Amino acid sequence: MAFPVLLDTCVLFPMYLRDTLLRLAVAEIYQPLWSADILGELQTVLVREQVMAPEGAERIVGLMRRYFPEAEVIGYDALIGVHALRSR
Repeated sequence: MAFPVLLDTCVLFPMYLRDTLLRLAVAEIYQPLWSADILGELQTVLVREQVMAPEGAERIVGLMRRYFPEAEVIGYDALIGVHALRSR
């Protein structure tokens, strides 16, 4: 069983790193995890940095969701406030 790894936007952008990490996930080296918020941020960054048009960014996120349906985590909202308090 592959170990789970949360992929934040900073490793999903730039494209070469995202490609490498997703290829390793396909090879079952690890299990990628991300949230809807992370994918939303990725989509925003791709457009803001003029890497692609909004349609292209939406396509990338859609493909990630399609090929890694088990990667999207939910139910983490309550943990965000706890982490912020511990960081102080």
